[in-house]
Amino acid sequence: MAPKREMVDPAYHTLVLSESDDDLDSEEIEDAPVCDDPHAALRRVSSAFDAKVAHLTSPGLAPSEATAVTLDAEVTSRLNAARAMLSKVKRALLDPFKQMIETKRDEAAQLEEARAAEQRVLLERLTAQSKGVDEELSMLADAAGLRSVCDLYAAAEDEEIEARARRDKSRA
Repeated sequence: MAPKREMVDPAYHTLVLSESDDDLDSEEIEDAPVCDDPHAALRRVSSAFDAKVAHLTSPGLAPSEATAVTLDAEVTSRLNAARAMLSKVKRALLDPFKQMIETKRDEAAQLEEARAAEQRVLLERLTAQSKGVDEELSMLADAAGLRSVCDLYAAAEDEEIEARARRDKSRA
């Protein structure tokens, strides 16, 4: 049996800052050691990050109100651009699916029409066959009736022959 490979989730062990944060002193954050307790490592990274944030937001380093407004406007414009792009992508992806759905609906309608036509043909064929069977059954009934009539005629003929034979005997 092969030994199990242990998968390590890097999110628990290391926090890497984006390239825009190069000016920060981030050795403590990037070089968080991998350990057996991911929660302890996460707590250490979180406390180091909180210390960096506290240092950056200290009264002398906090961004001015104008900078904050500019950053908000930039974030809003990027967000709107991202939403517009997402909308375009959704439309670009949905159009082929809409066409595919319409095509499948058309195919289903054609299949349903073909099935209905085949069903009508089969129904007509079965109806014709049932009429043929009904005719054969009525012929059998007619034949049975004819046989009984024939039996009656035969019996009547036999009686007539016997009656003639008796008459002929009585005359002789």
